[in-house]
Amino acid sequence: MKRTLLSLGILVYVLAIPLISQDTIEGRWKAKVKKDRIRLQMAIPDDKDFCRGMNYCRYFMKDDFTGLQWEMEHTFKLIREAGTISFKGKFSGNSGSGHFTFQPEKKFEKFLKGKGFEGLNAEKMLVLCLNNITSQYVDDLFKFGYSDISLSKLISFAIHDVSIEYIKEIRALGYKDITPSNLISFRIHDVEPNYIQSLHNLGYSDITPSKLISFAIHEVSLQYINNLSSFGFKDIEPSKLISFCIHDVEIDLIKSLHDLGYTEVSPSQIVSFAIHGVSSPFIRDIHSLGYKDISSSHLISFRIHGVDPEFIKGVHELGYSDITPSKLISFAIHGVTLDFIRDIHSVGYKDISSSKLISFKIHGINKKYIEYIQDKWEEKLSPSKIIALKIHGF
Repeated sequence: MKRTLLSLGILVYVLAIPLISQDTIEGRWKAKVKKDRIRLQMAIPDDKDFCRGMNYCRYFMKDDFTGLQWEMEHTFKLIREAGTISFKGKFSGNSGSGHFTFQPEKKFEKFLKGKGFEGLNAEKMLVLCLNNITSQYVDDLFKFGYSDISLSKLISFAIHDVSIEYIKEIRALGYKDITPSNLISFRIHDVEPNYIQSLHNLGYSDITPSKLISFAIHEVSLQYINNLSSFGFKDIEPSKLISFCIHDVEIDLIKSLHDLGYTEVSPSQIVSFAIHGVSSPFIRDIHSLGYKDISSSHLISFRIHGVDPEFIKGVHELGYSDITPSKLISFAIHGVTLDFIRDIHSVGYKDISSSKLISFKIHGINKKYIEYIQDKWEEKLSPSKIIALKIHGF
């Protein structure tokens, strides 16, 4: 589950309750109780815009609060180093609602300013409070070399739970110079230490943070890597693994390729197969037409240029049963269609070679032109002579 304070699918109630001062925030809260946890929703309006404001949703333990009571109007508090949130309202059964007031802690604000953090305000202090950012946490960040971290990055660390323990585990895996942005992305995309360690064990000990993030985004699972390894792809580079997942290269496709004799297909060709739809049924159809030894490159070109089984059957039926894959591709590239072949045959050139058909198409020689030449010369000219005449402007 991606980490965020915003709760998807939860109705947020925003009321026009203004900030009571520059240092104090008021808003509304709603809560759902689940055993020893409380899911707390908080809405803070924008004092200039009724419909806009800050909205939070986060889980807390019951023990995080002081003064919690049930079935009665009361006040309870969340007290942390960044400030105190005083809640007024009532819990009835497993639900609760009411108002809250947040008071930032001046001592902590002074501490942050002393560390070089600029742009502090009550709303940002509230985020730090809700996520329990402490002076010890900030000091530890500085010890790890993040002394120049910005306030926005600190808040992102808070929102996405970039804990000191998490940083220690990541650093222990060899990422001592990992940037704050990468740490945040790691948490957003659930790049966990055990996943990284497992990748290292599979031979990816030098994988970069950016590649790890891409692995997570595109769901490069450990099982997928192991399955690829069983088909001979043991040292496939990270970029190719990402491409495999982006283009939905299924293990079943690779297995079927092996069954059809394509055991030496490269990772790049596998990706091209997936991109261009070179499926096992397509390959079987091509094989059935007499091309059992066709290369993977030709199969890809067939799909790129629209050389399908129906086209090949038509070409064979018109007398070109021994035509090579390369010639079929040239037919498709230059527009030598079945109708074009039939037209050329109809004016007396049924034995014309595939190469001459391609040359006719390249030089714009069609049925009408041949009829014109035949009428002009009053004899049947060879394909080569017709091409020469066309080249020279006749």
